[in-house]
Amino acid sequence: MCLPPWILAFGVALALTGPARAADCTSTPAELGAQLGTAWAAFASMDLAQFAAARDAASSALPCLTRTLTPQDAAAWHAVMALDAFAAEDTTAAALSLRAALDADPHFTLPPDLAPPGHPLRQAFDDAVALPPSPRTAVALPSGWLLFVDGTRTVTRPTRRPGLY
Repeated sequence: MCLPPWILAFGVALALTGPARAADCTSTPAELGAQLGTAWAAFASMDLAQFAAARDAASSALPCLTRTLTPQDAAAWHAVMALDAFAAEDTTAAALSLRAALDADPHFTLPPDLAPPGHPLRQAFDDAVALPPSPRTAVALPSGWLLFVDGTRTVTRPTRRPGLY
């Protein structure tokens, strides 16, 4: 399965924390979290214009992070990407992003008021729960560089779901 190009773009921007780092932008996980929270609230109130604006602001902030995300931050990102895919009626991408959120934070869940039983978003979540964790592949890292995937230091990346590198 091919992963969407945005996954690789964020991977290049985020994954490797090493000797050289672009200094032309800065963002903190707290700032990203606020943008993701705004996106979540906008989706819950069905304000898709505000949702898109907050999603875009979060997307712009992501490659500018000055600190590594926590697994919970990564799960929040994946959840917003799932909401975005769901709004675009791409239930496969929604389920894969929800699986990524679950892999990042096993305690992640959707609030029942947003996705009650029988709702298509709840079905996408249930589909994500049923998916096995993604297989992983090794990543060759330059000497002295570290890789964080979904907020966890590792030397592998998922191959069948989105991941924040």
